[in-house]
This record gives sequence, structure tokens and C-alpha cells, in this order.
Amino acid sequence: EREIKEKSEHFVIDFNDTKSITKYIKKSSHSLSQAEVELLKGLKVAVDIEYTPTVKDAISFDIYPVKLPSFLYEEIKDDNKSIEAIDKMLKEKLILVHVNINKLLSGFDGYLKDIDTKFNNGDIDGAFATKGFTFNGDIQGEDIKNLQQGIQKISFKAGEEIELALSNIKLFVKNPIVTKYGNNSSNYTIESLNLKDKNSNNFSLIVNSISGSSEDIKKGELIDGIAKFTIASIDYSADNEKILVKNTNGDIKIENVNIDAMEELEDILDNDNASFEQMMPIIKKITKSDLLFNLSNLSLDSI
Repeated sequence: EREIKEKSEHFVIDFNDTKSITKYIKKSSHSLSQAEVELLKGLKVAVDIEYTPTVKDAISFDIYPVKLPSFLYEEIKDDNKSIEAIDKMLKEKLILVHVNINKLLSGFDGYLKDIDTKFNNGDIDGAFATKGFTFNGDIQGEDIKNLQQGIQKISFKAGEEIELALSNIKLFVKNPIVTKYGNNSSNYTIESLNLKDKNSNNFSLIVNSISGSSEDIKKGELIDGIAKFTIASIDYSADNEKILVKNTNGDIKIENVNIDAMEELEDILDNDNASFEQMMPIIKKITKSDLLFNLSNLSLDSI
């Protein structure tokens, strides 16, 4: 399905050829397994392109699903209400990503369309919403070098019992797609996370000011991984029990991970019939490379 006009174009990408997709992903060093790609089977995604839409942009496009993966329809094949809800969602383009690429082909920006939808699952009425999901990044050649993302709010509600909300999420990633192992880094912050479940002893969890970073450093055939995190406060309560934890910090480092062995292990795990006996020689290969795990800091100020 393709439609070409003077300054615009429309086409649909079919994800049924999952083996070819997996080969492309592995060739591009992206980290998706065959099993994960199989979940996309049946998915159809439409792309609407507009050429020179603004003074600064060379191209802009909207991406949105017109058919969801087959396994989702299989799960609800006897649920006409859910099928109708999905059809309505697709028709209204509830899930839509807009991207602009500048005329120098050196950067991009875009957003995920705000979502505010209600659903019914049997006896439970629920709601899901996202607001202010934006992103931008730098392009070098065919590679994305830096990616920044921000989300003002994500919320989920199931009846009057369960509520989940995250606010002001920010993420920066260096080399987000190009390399599978090594020379990647990321930083993130989350202003707050709130979770309530009245069905579970009036459970409540409020986490404030979460931040952290991670970095992979490639050393020839080996790789080191470093992760750090801080949490300003964790406020937990359930029935008569209350716990308040302040200023939690952690530093973790894993050194000398064998890259070839990790790739071999991933290939085996892609096989649904993988056995422990197949994995053992690879696990030994990983541990023979002087693998080190170091938890250099795990602390909190008060409880």
C-alpha cells in the first residue's frame, strides 16, 4: 500500500517477515532477539511523510499502527468489546509519533501524541494517560549519536483500587542505537512515582527525586558496566505500618564481561529449546575473563 504525491507520501510497513527483520537488527547491532521480533508478527505501521514542511525541516513524518501484532488479537478473539475498542483506537490514531528532521540532516525532534483513554475490563473501569512526551537528538551519518526524552506525566488507574503515576521523567542517552555493547551512557531523573493499591492492605508507595546514570566501557573483547542511583525519599505504608527512607545511594560496577560469550548466550536464548547444558560452557567462558562485581556504595541517611 503506497500513495505518492508531489510533497507527501503514504505507505504501510508490514512486520510479517520477522526473520528478515531479525537479520537486519543483528546486522545493525541493535539488541532485539528473534523471540522479541516474533512478537511483532502481524503488526502493520503506517507512515505519512511530508517534504519541506517548514523553513528549518527537510522532512516530517507521522508513524502510527493500523493493525496490532497477531498475538494480541489471539488473546481477545472471543472478546468483541475489546476488539471494538482496539479498532476504535487504531481509527482515531490514538498511538502516533511525529518526527521532524532538519535540513542539515544533523538533528531531529518530535513527540508522542498525548493519550487520554478509558477502558473497561470486565467489571473494572480503568484509564491510561500520557502527557508531554517529547524527544530530540543529534544525527551523524546514519547513526543517532545523542537522544533526549522528556515525559511530563504517565498515569494508570484500575477502578477505585489501583493507581499509578509518574511525573517529569527525563532521559539522556549517548549512542542509543549504534552499538550493542560498549561506549554507551545514559542519565535519567524522575520527579516522583506514586503507587496505591487499596486491595492490598491499603498499600501506598511514594518515591521522590529518583536520578541515576549508567555507562558501558568497551575494552577490546571485554566490557565494563557502571551504574549509579540516588533516591531522595521512599515513603511506604500499608495498614498500620509506615516506613520512610531518606537519601538512598548506590554505586555498582561489573568488570570484564566477555562480549563474544554474551553474544553466544543471546543466540542460545533466542532458541525456545535452549537447555542449561548448552549454556554452561558459555557461562564458564564469561566467568573465566576475571569477571568482577563491585557494590562500592549502598547507603541511606535514615529510616
